[in-house]
Amino acid sequence: EMGHVLGIGTLWDTFGLLKDFPGPNPTFVGPGAMKEFGTLIGAGQPTPVPVANVGGAGSAGGHWRERVFGNELMSPTIGGPGNPLSRLTVASLGDLGYQVDLDAAEPYALPDPFVIAMAGGGETAPPRGVMLPTVPSSVPADRP
Repeated sequence: EMGHVLGIGTLWDTFGLLKDFPGPNPTFVGPGAMKEFGTLIGAGQPTPVPVANVGGAGSAGGHWRERVFGNELMSPTIGGPGNPLSRLTVASLGDLGYQVDLDAAEPYALPDPFVIAMAGGGETAPPRGVMLPTVPSSVPADRP
């Protein structure tokens, strides 16, 4: 929560760093964080950072995407100990104008997608809608 007080997720839009939100694939486009994300995924170039696209106002658009980042400190869900403050998050603070030391970040690697899938994806299912009744395949005999 202290990250939000510093502007993580709360000032992204104000600084023009949040793109395509709301929507299915919002991203953070700060140059420092994009450089660190590009390094994490082995892209060799800066890459927009996936932002949470599910959850309420406290998650969507204000955290890194859980399915991508797992236990990173600024993903929406803190499930227990061991939530590192990565170079990516430190760099995002630099993108907000803070003077940062990337080398002070904690060791972090992206989670194995297989492990995430086996654990249920780390995200809650979207809210359930109204279940529609079975559509009849024939007109009842008592109807014209």
